Amino acid sequence: MTGSNAPHQRKLDNESAVEARFHDSDAKRLRLAELQVGLAFFAFILIGANDGALGVLIPSMRLHYGVDKATIGLLFLFQTVGYLVAAFNSGLLVEKLGNRRFLVLGVVSFLLGVGTLSLMPQFMVILIMMLPLGFGVAIIDAGLNTYIASMPRNAALLNYLHAFYGIGALLGPLIASTILAIRWGWNSVYIVWIGMSLVLLIGFQLVFREQNISQREDTATRPESNVLVAALSVPMVWIAALFMLIYVGAEVSVGSWTYSFLTEERHAPILLAGWMVSGYWIGLTLGRLTLARVTLRIGSE
Repeated sequence: MTGSNAPHQRKLDNESAVEARFHDSDAKRLRLAELQVGLAFFAFILIGANDGALGVLIPSMRLHYGVDKATIGLLFLFQTVGYLVAAFNSGLLVEKLGNRRFLVLGVVSFLLGVGTLSLMPQFMVILIMMLPLGFGVAIIDAGLNTYIASMPRNAALLNYLHAFYGIGALLGPLIASTILAIRWGWNSVYIVWIGMSLVLLIGFQLVFREQNISQREDTATRPESNVLVAALSVPMVWIAALFMLIYVGAEVSVGSWTYSFLTEERHAPILLAGWMVSGYWIGLTLGRLTLARVTLRIGSE
């Protein structure tokens, strides 16, 4: 009996070993995906904090450089130009570089911008450095949105991703106003962003090293396909773009200039004005979190 059962037992042992390896592999992939999603959330906190803090820093930067509101407003213009350059070329870049190097490019570009701003150079240099800063934000934005969109339950995850942008946007004014209230220089805010960016850079190098989500079947079969042209041929893309133009323009304008209005026109204390701007961004965060819960209940359809 024992001799006749031995081959059968060895077969069962081999099957169990194979099954265990599959389970281990699935568990590793799950842990990797969790780390990647967590890093994506952290990245959106950073770019949200950067966007939210700039409006708080505007009065101090105006005073430091001795420029008027129209001139200081060029900061937003140059950052937007950098963002648009990346946005119009992100499809091509991610195809050429792969997702990990694409994201690393974004962080390095962002680091170049915030690192230079932390040195408080001449105003013209500040303007020029807003270009790579905006470029980096757009690369991080596009790369991580693409990654999250490739996952199951992506509609809910995308809402959570942008909720973390809102968390960053409400933290940015608090961090900036606190730094100004204790009479540190406005450039200290960018030193904080440098630290966060370095964490992000190391994380992208490590966590995304085993996965490249930029390679898709359609681009593999048509390597020279122009993603931008294909997208612009869809009418709904134009409708969504027009909506985003109005919505994001209004959102960023209010969030960026409210602090200046409160402190210069209403003479609000620095910390109070910072809290009020953060309160504005809380609305975005709560909306995204609510939509994520609703999406999970009713499905992305």
